[in-house]
Amino acid sequence: MKHTRIMAPVMALLLLTLSACSSGTPDDDMTATVIPPLSSSATIAPTTPPTSTAPPTTEPTAKPSTESAPTPSTADQVSEKNTTVQETPVSLAERPEFRPDDRVREEELISLHGYSIGMTFAETQQVWEIPKNMIDYAIGRWTPEAPNLYIYVGNMGYEFKPGPDAVADHFDNYILQHIYYGETIFCANREPLSVLRDIELGDRIEDTLKSLPGNRTPRRWTIDQLYGEYGKPNSASLEYITNLGFYELRIYCESSWIRLSFGSSGKLWIAEVFSI
Repeated sequence: MKHTRIMAPVMALLLLTLSACSSGTPDDDMTATVIPPLSSSATIAPTTPPTSTAPPTTEPTAKPSTESAPTPSTADQVSEKNTTVQETPVSLAERPEFRPDDRVREEELISLHGYSIGMTFAETQQVWEIPKNMIDYAIGRWTPEAPNLYIYVGNMGYEFKPGPDAVADHFDNYILQHIYYGETIFCANREPLSVLRDIELGDRIEDTLKSLPGNRTPRRWTIDQLYGEYGKPNSASLEYITNLGFYELRIYCESSWIRLSFGSSGKLWIAEVFSI
């Protein structure tokens, strides 16, 4: 009986202790970790490898070749340097004969290579063949947006425009519409090129007027009509540009005209022939 009385309180105390343990919560600094069984379909979140672990390697990429690819040969390879000349090549032996009292004729506006306004590019090359490097330089700077072809020959220049039957990048049927005499980057010298009759670049305006009919004294008038009707075929007029202080001499023929521009010093510095 004595043992029974002692065991009863002990058993009761044990039951209370077990009950308290089963209903308690874990401590705040402990976290329960649930590990799914191997047969479970649950996935384990990937973990970041420790710093001592080498990162996974990627597939090596091909290194670019150090050898330069061959550049296609184009006309644009010709530069200003190898288009430059020491002296403008001239093929015209002499200009047509004239008398100072005669009005300027169409054939007198011929260029120093025998070209006339209105000739096709193919026709000009039959008269005088422009050096290939000068043509290549022009073609290298031609674009469909600016289809005119500009060819420089020393202190001269030619502008060809597409003719009505011309293919955009086929230049044989291009038509000459502009002849230029004057300073360019393709010839360092300011050459006294013959532009009309015995008139040369660098001539003074008083000497220029001696080769033409009409008034021989330059006047500072807005327009001094030398002969004919202003702006009409077979006419010539001297214009004084007041705000800039220089003269322009305009001479009109049947289908082309020439403009002689004199600097403020009174010397001829640019001459240009255009189609009408």
